[in-house]
Order: sequence, then structure tokens, then C-alpha cells
Amino acid sequence: MDNRAAFVRCGAGALLSALFFCAGSFSAVLGAVALMLCPAPLAFVGVKDGLYWMSACLAATSAIVLMLFGPEVLVYFFLGEGMLCYGLVLPPMKPLSLSRGSDCLSVCTAVSLLSKLLFLGAAVYITGTNPFTEQIKHFIDIYSTGAAGTDAAKAIEEMAAIVPRMLPSLLVLSSVLDSFVNYKVCERITARGGGKNRVNFPSLPPFTSWRFSKSLVWAFLLAYVLPFLSETGAGDMPADLALLCDIISINLKIIISVLFFIQGMSFVWWALCKKSAHIAIRIMLMALLFFPLFGGWVVALGLCDACFDLRETLSKRKKKQ
Repeated sequence: MDNRAAFVRCGAGALLSALFFCAGSFSAVLGAVALMLCPAPLAFVGVKDGLYWMSACLAATSAIVLMLFGPEVLVYFFLGEGMLCYGLVLPPMKPLSLSRGSDCLSVCTAVSLLSKLLFLGAAVYITGTNPFTEQIKHFIDIYSTGAAGTDAAKAIEEMAAIVPRMLPSLLVLSSVLDSFVNYKVCERITARGGGKNRVNFPSLPPFTSWRFSKSLVWAFLLAYVLPFLSETGAGDMPADLALLCDIISINLKIIISVLFFIQGMSFVWWALCKKSAHIAIRIMLMALLFFPLFGGWVVALGLCDACFDLRETLSKRKKKQ
């Protein structure tokens, strides 16, 4: 009976994962979300029935993708999306047995990044082109055509020129986003689904307590110092080394700015919770902070929180009062 139920879940998981993958080609926004969730049905099979059935489910989904789209798209599905199910299920299992959600998410992100790098290497080897930069440039070309002859078009063209240099940070951030979304889905399913699970996902810390290491401040400063060093030493520094400094600087700025933005949003959410603001007001204010006008201020707030531990300072001050 258990094997029969596992077989049914395996087939349903394969069909659902393939459906999510197919939906990725039909819609820009909803399709991107569906594509991101491809590993979740596979991981659910692993949660209920173990690695053997999850591997069978991944193989069945790969067979469906192969029949529908061919071998090149299969490589993208298997390496770009499908392998993430192992990053989701393995960390809480033996022998790792990680008990903190943040540790499990870190391992999951590492697996996601590794799988994307393998896919990138395979794609460059097979086609001779980088699929990530080609896709980004395609969207940039669409927007630059619509804004032709304006200052926005010039800004878009400048962005297109540095897209290849931004690839490391884009891969890291996409891996973090993929891992976080799928981990939260699996965490909710195992917490509310009931029944016997072979894997239980440790909960992630509440958003009000999200903070990153203070060492990021030094990396942030390094990101702004590197271009200065490459410019002042341009006469003596080899061109390849100057380019490497530029690439490191760009990617450090992107990654750390995003992390400090998240920490700034976490601080704002913490402050609103402390003030007992209504949930609707909290959501509206948080949505407002995503506008570019406020983005820099949120990053600065996150940086200040990392440097001066604003939450602890304000909490102590309130206790004294």
C-alpha cells in the first residue's frame, strides 16, 4: 500500500513539475514564478517517500520534458531547476541533519548555484553562447527599442554593455531567490500537510530578525575602493587585472546592496511591528519602499543597522524609559 501511494505521488509530482516548467514559456510574470517552483513537487515526493522515489520523480519529469522540448531544454530543466530538489531535501536528512533553517537554506543555495554553473558550462560548450546574458540582452533590446532616442535608451545601452560583467552576481541572487521560494513552500507543506514525513524542514527565523554579518561592511567598502585602485594604478596595472577589479567591484556592489536592502526592509518591518501598525499599513509601506526613489535609503538603513545594531540599541533605550 505504501509503495502504491508513493507511486501515485511520484507520478503526480512529475506531472505537476512538468506543468510548472511548461507554464514558464506562456507568461512573463506568472510563468517565471511557475518555472521557479519546478523543484517543489519533486521535493515533496522526497519529503514523503525518500530519495529513491524523488529520483524516480525527477527522472520521469525529465522524460516528459525530453519528449516535449528535446535534449537541449532537458539540460536546462535538469541542471537549472530539477537538481535543486536535492538541495532542499538533503540538508535536514542524515548525515547532515542540519537543525537551523538558515543553514539548510545556505546549503540549498550552494546546490542551486552549482547546478546553474554546470548548466552554464554545458550550454556554452554545446551552443557556444551564454544563455543568461543572451536572454537579458534580449529584454534590454526590447526596452531600448521602445525608448529609442531618449536618455533612457542611452542608459539601457550602457547597462547592456556591463551585463556580462554582472553575471556572477545575477547567478548568486537568482540561486538565493530560487532556494528561498522553494524552501518556504516546502516548509509550509511539511508544517501543515500532516501525516508521516521523512523530512521536516527547520523553520527560517522571522523576518523581523533578519540580519547579516558585519563583515559585509568591509566587503562593501572594498567594492568602492577597487575601482579607485584600478584607475590610479592604470599605468602600472595590467589591463586584465584592472578588468578583474572592475568585475569584482560591480558584483560586490550588487550582491551586498541587495543584502543590505533586505536588512533595511527587515528593520522597517521590525519597527512597524514594535509600533503595532496594522498589517495593511505595514504591507503598503513595505511595497512603497521598493520604488527606486527609496531604494538607496533602505540600503543605507540596512548598512547603519549592520554597523550600529540599531534594533538592540533602540530596544535598550525603550527598556530604560
